[in-house]
Amino acid sequence: MWILARSEESTELLRELVAHLRQNRTQLREEWVVRISETRLLTAMTKEEIFAEATSVYDSYLEALETEAFEALQAYARNLSERIIPRGVETHEVVVSFCCCATSWHVPCSQNTRPILRV
Repeated sequence: MWILARSEESTELLRELVAHLRQNRTQLREEWVVRISETRLLTAMTKEEIFAEATSVYDSYLEALETEAFEALQAYARNLSERIIPRGVETHEVVVSFCCCATSWHVPCSQNTRPILRV
């Protein structure tokens, strides 16, 4: 579970992170679709459906980071699972696909970024 630090510095760094992710939104979403396709996950979905879901997940992640309200993201994940698991997508495919994609965000790291998030 991620716990957000509550200092001015971490708030500013979080804003920078969100700005970076917004600026690179198109490229990162496209990379998500490629990664999902290459791993042969979500094969019950078309590439267009995967891209649409990747867009929704990406935007939900950003909103959660901005607002620090993760309930909407959890609700979206439940809704996504309810919609695509009956179509033959395995539960682990959903989890692995979008968790791995989120870890692909290319965020410049430095000593200053460490206070943003603590595990």
